[in-house]
Amino acid sequence: MSAETVLDVGCGTGELLRVARQAGHVGDNEIRASLAAIRSALTPDGRFAFETRNPLARAWEAWTPDHAVEVVSAAGAVVRMAHEVDTPADGERGESGETVSFTSTFTSPGWDRPQVSRSTLRFLDADALAAFLSGAGLVVDEQFGDWDRQSLTDKSPEIIIIARRG
Repeated sequence: MSAETVLDVGCGTGELLRVARQAGHVGDNEIRASLAAIRSALTPDGRFAFETRNPLARAWEAWTPDHAVEVVSAAGAVVRMAHEVDTPADGERGESGETVSFTSTFTSPGWDRPQVSRSTLRFLDADALAAFLSGAGLVVDEQFGDWDRQSLTDKSPEIIIIARRG
């Protein structure tokens, strides 16, 4: 919180990224270009912090309808969200990461019918992330397994990276 300035470069649900991917964008070259742009925006003592899901935790194995969650909007509407994996992780490691395709079904008592969304996520492990960062002239300053700053392990739900200019 002591930073003089803060730049938000894409926090959120990933919905904009999903649309960009459907339009044929966000391959490895786009990732590299984005990281290079982030590096150029950093001050010499600036930091780039981000999180991604940890593929070693294999969270998608719990993305089943029996693990559905319900949320209540500010207006009091209840929405149930259930996931089902269509294509499990391809098991390949390295720069390409692992991909998981899944369907999310959203239902609510006030809706005429369910809303269905199909997605494919790419999971990059810590080594692949570090390689992308290094290629953009960034180095990992700190790395954690969750926002409580716990050490990154195979079971950690996330990979939290704080990078700086190299």
